[in-house]
Amino acid sequence: MTHFESPQTNLAGWFDASGEWPDAILPSYDGFSIANIPATILRAFDAHNDEMKPDLLEPLSGNVLDESFLRGSRVVVLLVVDGLGARALEWARNRGAVRYLDTSHQAATITSVFPSTTAAALTTLQTGLSPAQHGLAGYTLYLEDQSATVNMITWKPAGGMRLGAALPELKTFLGVPTIFNRLQASGIESAIVSNLAYIDSALTNVQSSGVAYRGHRTPAELAGLLLAETRKPGQRFIYGYWDGYDALAHTHGPEGDICLNELYLIDQAIGRGLLEPLAASAEDVTVLLVADHGHIAIDTDRVQSLKPVLGRYSRHRPIPTGDRRATGLAFDDPEALARLKSIVDNYGVILSVADALAAGLYGPGSTRINLKSRIGKTLVLAKGNAAFVYPQSNNLTAGGHGSLTAEEMLVPLLGWRF
Repeated sequence: MTHFESPQTNLAGWFDASGEWPDAILPSYDGFSIANIPATILRAFDAHNDEMKPDLLEPLSGNVLDESFLRGSRVVVLLVVDGLGARALEWARNRGAVRYLDTSHQAATITSVFPSTTAAALTTLQTGLSPAQHGLAGYTLYLEDQSATVNMITWKPAGGMRLGAALPELKTFLGVPTIFNRLQASGIESAIVSNLAYIDSALTNVQSSGVAYRGHRTPAELAGLLLAETRKPGQRFIYGYWDGYDALAHTHGPEGDICLNELYLIDQAIGRGLLEPLAASAEDVTVLLVADHGHIAIDTDRVQSLKPVLGRYSRHRPIPTGDRRATGLAFDDPEALARLKSIVDNYGVILSVADALAAGLYGPGSTRINLKSRIGKTLVLAKGNAAFVYPQSNNLTAGGHGSLTAEEMLVPLLGWRF
């Protein structure tokens, strides 16, 4: 078990005792994670908002990014390249696909959160709170009032389940302040530059309702819109998002010609359309580039079906939560766990959700809701290139994420100050 850089003793000790996984990467919520980026940005703007609860996680460690790098910035751009893990970036670098991403003034490797999946990680990047605090702790979650497992991206019941009640209102579902709320309270404007198709998506409404939204369609348009936002007057925070690599990595696998070409295109667009113009005429702008999580290729020979245990032990909650790399199950009785262990074998590890929450795998801070109910009783994490499927799951993809491999958990943090 490898805990990245910083010693969170309780989490590391618990995980080490829970399963044999010597090269797992645990999230470093104490200054070495994407979860620490929002507090760093708020500190740069001197936007503390101590009255807003729950409390933010601490800023990034000085070993990752010196406080002075952002201090006094008129504009901060946070650009999230979905799925671009540190190992994928190194792979692209070794193949000559990236040029501008090698020009950063600051560079570090940090961890994602757990689970290393988009709904959890993007919500953390827009709140500064751990998944334990903000509650979007999985690709799918069980909502008690609706008696259904619900997809947090599409905001629809998983596997055709029927809802026991109407879904909660999107704009109030999160129930915690975002970085945009905290900045607004200090008189600082924010803008989002993201895919035009997501302007009214469920996740956009949950995470950033009411924030000015500029929709892009191509990498070039993304860069152009980011640049235009930096040239508006006054102090501003700009949140940019590119989902192209993540979509292709799921479909074709994270390391192949298609993904390599995608990274070349986004590198050129950001470099020529944003970094070079800022270098020529910026008015005190900081650009941070990070990923929400990485990707790992799925080996079809290491895919295990959970159907034998689901049919017998999950009658009231037949559809698991999470995803194929981090699956939440609704049972924890000894007979079911013994059967589950025979299926999981060396393809993954089995953990108690209650213990994982108590140890801090989902992050520090008290939970606002009954997160254990949202996840389940038992957690199955895929090791290596494995995956766990069940009848109601979507088609198996060539790339995936959600678990604790280095490919999924380690992400780059790049910084430019102009």
